[in-house]
Amino acid sequence: TFPEAAERIAEAVAFLKAKGYTQLAIVSHSMGSRMSRVYLAGKPDPTVKSWASLGISVDDYKAVKLPILDLYGDNDLPGVLANAGKRKQSLAARDSRQVMIARTDHFFTGHEAEMVTAVADFLNATLK
Repeated sequence: TFPEAAERIAEAVAFLKAKGYTQLAIVSHSMGSRMSRVYLAGKPDPTVKSWASLGISVDDYKAVKLPILDLYGDNDLPGVLANAGKRKQSLAARDSRQVMIARTDHFFTGHEAEMVTAVADFLNATLK
């Protein structure tokens, strides 16, 4: 399903581009982040300027060349926590950052406002 997900993301980007949007960002969570990574590691449309990746369990972002927010909770899933250091080391693009929200789980339960603030701050910094 991952190649199909990348195709669907590309179609969504094309749809928004046809509507006149010139600066897009992808905000995704968990498996959605893994699917977004497939799209972004290929040849993403240049209107996609940044990616907020929440709760992803992969070990690196090396193939993605745009600014990334790697956001997770300190009580996240074991795979997310185990690979946090490797993901942080692979953040190469300017304005990329890793943020851990204290006392929250994979779904940011009870800390939704902090999650939204972290994503909004990142998007405001990368979509100029």
